[in-house]
Amino acid sequence: MAKNHSTQNRPKAKLHQAKTTHCGFFTFNKDHPELFAVNPGVPVTVALDEAGNFVSTARNIAHSAFCNPDADSMYSIYCLLEMAMAVIETANHSLKMEVCHEQ
Repeated sequence: MAKNHSTQNRPKAKLHQAKTTHCGFFTFNKDHPELFAVNPGVPVTVALDEAGNFVSTARNIAHSAFCNPDADSMYSIYCLLEMAMAVIETANHSLKMEVCHEQ
């Protein structure tokens, strides 16, 4: 028997209401705080759009640097991916909290 994948019984997270939480990034070692952070209160939809822009830009830089890699390009890619990952982590956390709150 096929499983019913209906969304009727699933909690409905209000994506438009979910907001980011603080999420630091660029920790260079355990004795220092994060250099940068995602600020709390940004709508998750806006934050995820920006994360997509960071990843897209990193991909474009990587494509351009593929034949002629240089340290600046590699560091730029690293920074953009760190920022995107921090945004994705806080968005994921915020959405999980929203779902738990709905239950």
